Amino acid sequence: MRSLRLINRFAAVVAAGYWMTCYPAPVLAGSECQQPDTQAKINACAVISAKKADQALNQTYQQLKASLHVHQYKLLLDAQLSWIKYRDNHCGLERSFEEGGTLSITTQLDCVKRMSDAREKELRSLLRSQYGFSTPSHSQETLIGPDGIGVAKI
Repeated sequence: MRSLRLINRFAAVVAAGYWMTCYPAPVLAGSECQQPDTQAKINACAVISAKKADQALNQTYQQLKASLHVHQYKLLLDAQLSWIKYRDNHCGLERSFEEGGTLSITTQLDCVKRMSDAREKELRSLLRSQYGFSTPSHSQETLIGPDGIGVAKI
């Protein structure tokens, strides 16, 4: 019985990750995510939010990666792979508290969104410090390098 629960838990974690990477975000009107009225809409909105956070994280990661030397990129890559493993395990733990409930998937996706948002801010801070900036967080902000050339939009 215990092994069956572990298999089910693993399958649920894999399924949530699979949604994030393989399925397009569900098509909902923006207003439907303001006050979703069914569990299916709540789950769909959680997928949309997690995908948006993941896209922003990946965009900032790519910008930072492009600004690093080879040895720095290796450190970033190792850190990011470790962070992804941590995030997935942590969010799996949060989901386990809702195991068997209708909110289990939403709980995991909300955790992925929250942690991805925080990691994106960390990487954006590294990108800014690379160029000696400590400006407040703004989306689509252009960083100007020491040579006066715009180096990245963040």
